[in-house]
Formats: sequence, structure tokens, C-alpha cells
Amino acid sequence: MLTSSIPFKPALLVPCAALVALSLNISDLQAKDQGSRKHRPQLTETQKQQLFETRRSWELRSFNRKNAIRNKAYQCVQAAQNPAEYKTCKTNQRKSMGVVHEEGKAAINATLKKLGLPLLPEQRGRRGRPHH
Repeated sequence: MLTSSIPFKPALLVPCAALVALSLNISDLQAKDQGSRKHRPQLTETQKQQLFETRRSWELRSFNRKNAIRNKAYQCVQAAQNPAEYKTCKTNQRKSMGVVHEEGKAAINATLKKLGLPLLPEQRGRRGRPHH
């Protein structure tokens, strides 16, 4: 009989089991993600270039706006005196960034539509509701 120099710790069984379960769930999610990619149309080099130009152009146009939102949020958080004020800062930042994100998505969708490609899917919020 082989004996281990590491003592058996029953308290470690639950975290180990949780880690194994988590790794299995991640593998399932990765497999599903790879499956969904199979249904995306293959892009031509011209389409890739046009989408790149749209993304790059939008990134450059929105850069200053994103920085302004971050700066405003930073100042707000610095001035916050309690958790409610902090939460308001973060909520306002998230909403403002969401507007910028949606405008970028609209720019990408306009290019996709022009190219005759499927539009980006609507993203769901953290609680399963569509973003607005």
C-alpha cells in the first residue's frame, strides 16, 4: 500500500470538485462558441478591409468622447462621499459608455448591411434584458 506524505483534507474536496465542474462548464461554453462561429459567413479580403476601416474610423472618432467619459467618472468618484454617490458615478459612466458603444455598433451594422452581411446580434443585459 502506498502512503502519501500529504495528509488527506476532507475540506479540500468541495473546492476541488467545484474547480473540476467549472472547467467542464468552460469546455462546454468554448465548444458552443466554436459551433456558433461555423455559421458566420466567410468574409472576402475586401469585406474584411471595409469592416476594419469602419472600426478604425469609429475608434478614432470616439476616442476623445470615451476619454471625456472616463475623466468625468474619475472626478465623480474622487468627489463621492458615500456608496450611493459612488454608485451614481459608475451608473452614469456605464450608461454613457453604452451610448458610445451602441453608436459604434450602428456604424458597424451600416457597413455590414451595405456589404449584404448579417447584422450584429442584439446583446442582452446582465439580467437577460436587451440593452437600451
